[in-house]
Amino acid sequence: MKVTSLIKGILIAIPLGICLLAICCTTGGANSNALSGDTVAVEVVKMADSSSFVKGNGEKCSVIAEVSVDVPVSCGNTGKTEQFRALFAKNVLYATDTTTIDEALKVNLANTLHQYAFSNAPDGQNVENDNASESVKEYRNSINITLSYNDNGIATFSKVEIVKKDNQITSVTHRYYNIDTENMCYVSLDKAFKDDCIAALCGELKSQLMRDNNVTSIDQLNEVGFFNIDNLELTSNFYIDKQGVTWSFLPNELSVEALGEPKITLKYEVIEPFLNEDSPLKRLY
Repeated sequence: MKVTSLIKGILIAIPLGICLLAICCTTGGANSNALSGDTVAVEVVKMADSSSFVKGNGEKCSVIAEVSVDVPVSCGNTGKTEQFRALFAKNVLYATDTTTIDEALKVNLANTLHQYAFSNAPDGQNVENDNASESVKEYRNSINITLSYNDNGIATFSKVEIVKKDNQITSVTHRYYNIDTENMCYVSLDKAFKDDCIAALCGELKSQLMRDNNVTSIDQLNEVGFFNIDNLELTSNFYIDKQGVTWSFLPNELSVEALGEPKITLKYEVIEPFLNEDSPLKRLY
C-alpha cells in the first residue's frame, strides 16, 4: 500500500513543553522494497524540548532534546496494524504494555532531555556537577528512529542517537530492531537461531572480524584496538540487507573508542546452518 497524504506541521503544548515539529506519512524506508500485503507505512513524528541549568561559575547552560521517529500507522492488512504498533512501542520505544505510542514518545523525549542529572534543576538554580564541563554552553541530544528495511515480511528500525556539546559531536550510537510482520513477533536471537548454535555463531563472528582486519589471531586483534574478544557475545543488535546479517557493537563494547562502532557481516550461506527451522531470516536468501 502507499500512503501519500502529507499532514502539516502543528504545535502542541503539553506539560513537558514538548514541541511537535512536523508530521508526514510515507511507506517503507530508504531501502524499502516491501512485498504487497505486508508493507509497513510510517508517519514521521518530530518532537523537541529544552531545559537549562546554572553552572558552578554562574553561567547558564542549555540542554536540548530532539526526537524524530518513523511511527508505524499501517501494516498491510488492517487486522495486523495494532499488533505491529504494540510490538513497535514495546521493543523500539521500550514502552510498557499499557503505554500508548504517543505516551511512549513523550517519555523518550523526557528521558533524552533529563539524562543529565543537572537538567532536572529549575532555571536559575546553582548546580554543582563534577561531570559538567565549565566551558560547555549547550548540550544537544538527538534521536532519529527510521524504518530502514521493509521487505520479505521483516521490518527493521534503525535508532541513531547523537550527543553534541557546543555543536561538537561527542557520541554516536546505532541500535537496530527487527520485527517479523508475518508472525507478528520481535526477531530475538531465540526466534532466529538454534540455541545450541550460538557458540558456533560467535566463533564465525570472531573469524570474520579477524578477516576484516587482516589479522590471524585474537592477540593481533588486541593490538589494533579490540578487546575482550574471547567473551564476544551474540546480541539482537543486528540489521539485514542483500549482503547478509550485520551485527553492530556499541562504542567501547568491543573496541577502543577510536574505532567507533565495529560491525561484523556474515553472509546468508554462513548463517544458514545455525537458523531455526521457522526462522524469519530464511526468507532472505
